[in-house]
Amino acid sequence: MVEELITRYPPFLQAYQEYNQISNGATPLLRIAYAEAQRVARDRYIDTASKYAIERWEKILHITPYGTDTLDIRRFRVKARKNERLPYTERFLGQQLASLCGPTGYSMTIEPAECTMHVKITVGNIRNFETVQDFLERTVPLNIDITLTQLYNKHGEIRNKGFTHGDLSAYTHKEIRESETLLQ
Repeated sequence: MVEELITRYPPFLQAYQEYNQISNGATPLLRIAYAEAQRVARDRYIDTASKYAIERWEKILHITPYGTDTLDIRRFRVKARKNERLPYTERFLGQQLASLCGPTGYSMTIEPAECTMHVKITVGNIRNFETVQDFLERTVPLNIDITLTQLYNKHGEIRNKGFTHGDLSAYTHKEIRESETLLQ
């Protein structure tokens, strides 16, 4: 935070009324400049970018946001588009999926003989699912058939966490099946 400008002057200048008036007029401008500098620093990274920065990225990357999209969904979509580079290896594609879905948020199986790829992802939001699907369609070669599904919580994983039927009665079937936080 910007302190009062008058405190930066030597003590003998602080006694003059003119310097007090100058600092009183300049301090609010310095606070505004400081706040803008911090905003610009945050806007350098997609995860902390402001709405204005995300709007700029969407314009640059030709992304049309939906009217119901939150800022986090829009950040996710921009991040996915910026990470697009043609993956020439399975490992590189896995790294890109890990940056979108988290290191344990996806499962990928490639069958070269059949030219198919099966990807399962854990995303709580259908818009993020669509973004990953769009990402795969843009980056995976056209001769490979992509099957993208949502990775669900398995019965054994839930049982191993020690949940009882009474514990799980607070959730809907869909929440139990798709919740990312239930098993953490």
